Amino acid sequence: MSLTFHYMRSDKVCRACLKEGPEFISMKADLKAIYSACTGISVEENDKLPSNLCLECHSEILRTYNFRELCRKSDSILHDNIKYKLEDFVLNIQEIVDECLSENNVILRLENNSSNHAQNIVNTNVESNQNTSGEFLSNETFMNENVKQFDKVMEKTIENQKELNKRPQCSFICKKCKEGFYSQHDLSIHNIAHPETEVPYCNLCDKTCTDLKALKRHVRIHMQHKKFSCEVCEKGFSESGSLTRHLRKHRGEKKHFCSSCGKGFYESIRLKEHMRMHSGEKPVRCDRCMKGFTTMNGLKSHMKSHTDERNYVCDICNKSFQHSFVLTKHLRVHSGEKPYDCKICGKKFSQSHYVKIHMRQHTGELPYTCDICMKGFTQNHHLQVHSRVHSGYKPYVCATCGKTFARSGDLHKHTRSHTGEKPFCCDLCPKAYATSSHLKVHKRTHNDERKFVCTYCGSAFFEKRTLRVHERKHTGEQPYLCTTCNKTFSQSGALSVHRKKHKIVA
Repeated sequence: MSLTFHYMRSDKVCRACLKEGPEFISMKADLKAIYSACTGISVEENDKLPSNLCLECHSEILRTYNFRELCRKSDSILHDNIKYKLEDFVLNIQEIVDECLSENNVILRLENNSSNHAQNIVNTNVESNQNTSGEFLSNETFMNENVKQFDKVMEKTIENQKELNKRPQCSFICKKCKEGFYSQHDLSIHNIAHPETEVPYCNLCDKTCTDLKALKRHVRIHMQHKKFSCEVCEKGFSESGSLTRHLRKHRGEKKHFCSSCGKGFYESIRLKEHMRMHSGEKPVRCDRCMKGFTTMNGLKSHMKSHTDERNYVCDICNKSFQHSFVLTKHLRVHSGEKPYDCKICGKKFSQSHYVKIHMRQHTGELPYTCDICMKGFTQNHHLQVHSRVHSGYKPYVCATCGKTFARSGDLHKHTRSHTGEKPFCCDLCPKAYATSSHLKVHKRTHNDERKFVCTYCGSAFFEKRTLRVHERKHTGEQPYLCTTCNKTFSQSGALSVHRKKHKIVA
């Protein structure tokens, strides 16, 4: 079968197999790192070569990478057992496989026939005898390279063991299992793992474990001294696996990748939580309001809304918030920072979700619809405010004249009629206005911008409201009714003048 590669259509070609096709996955930073790690080929920015992988090659490269990580994880666990001589060393094979060969990472399928597996193993062995330039090494050279690599590992192991020997001696020994600890406090916590009732329950955090061995590992998180410490930041960990996962953050190693969007994660559990964004699954629920969440952290954050706990305070205006990220967004109100912009019109926003809402103005999307009049809105809040038109609910009352309003913004604008405040000034003439919308309409008079045209006679107007009143002359519509004499009018002002004849104040 012949294969034709159209260089001028490199964006439609797979980087790995050069096949053309309709569906590709872009090789972003994380996927480039995986590709380079598995093939030894460096992918440079703007190298004018294909930057996509077809679906088949994407799945294959992830399977290869995940299998490599499974081998490395197993090797790391075995070395940790030798290095630290853990007495309660337990190998949970399923946990290792789940972490390195996650279903969400396109795992190796058992249904593949054995001949394919054998061929893959042969190909892998052959490729491993190649150097970085792609040339094959002799068996003797290849063995020498492996010996050098092994020596480096042993040197590192010896250094780690020396560092371990420098630590304080475990002077406090458990009488039941003979495990040593650095302090009496840690020994006391460890004794929780030897309950008289044989129930694997931690009375420090009310957690119930699956068995006593799991409880023994769990109570280490409550101890003051951790057996495993990070050489970079000196942070301590109760288990070697936790340290291994922590070190990935310093090295920037994201070993777990989403098969849907390609995003990388340091831990498999974070990938599983991320996949719920694609599936819509929300397994964690609040027992008070039954609201669902994708993660336990999301639930913990939500629970603050029930307690009204506000620990994050703005230093400028003393306003308090339940979450630190909300305070961060609030501070942009004082600084004027607007880091997010619309790619179409360039308008800037202080929060990313404001951009998503704004984009509906360009797309015409109106996802929220009134059930009564079928009017559409870009935001749910706007729909809720609009519904007050039908219900007549006006919760905002003017303290001066008692007039009520459906929106707080309308009340705020109305109060300026009492105070005489006109904060919006025209930069072309001395005129000032109480609202920004009135100033916007006024500016049209300077350039004679008449956007609203009558479909009956062609007359043009500065405001849509003025056009609507004008068109009633053509339609004969008179929506304003006098409840005393049933006379109708086309404008509310005319009705107000008429009502004075009945000595009724509007």
